[in-house]
Amino acid sequence: MAKKVFSGLVTAWRFAGWPTSNSFSSVNATIDGVVRAPMHGSVVEIAVKAGDQIEKGDRVGVVEAMKMEHAMRAPVAGVIEKVLAEPGAQVAQGDAIAVIAGGD
Repeated sequence: MAKKVFSGLVTAWRFAGWPTSNSFSSVNATIDGVVRAPMHGSVVEIAVKAGDQIEKGDRVGVVEAMKMEHAMRAPVAGVIEKVLAEPGAQVAQGDAIAVIAGGD
């Protein structure tokens, strides 16, 4: 009985559109060097500007929601082609923050 109840809760959770552990990893994935916001919130800091050379793992910026900050890191090495957000901007989960050209 407990397994059936748990299974029903998981199904309800997914049906409601709430994130599951697998959905968070897909949001942080890069597509052609695009750094995306990991959650809804406010951009607190942008640590790069167009033309900056960055390495994989370098901090690109910080998003804050409900007093929790999340650093966005470069998924690939390359050059910042565009910065699409600025401090104070409201972003949704998955919004593009910066574009990295020449990503390896």
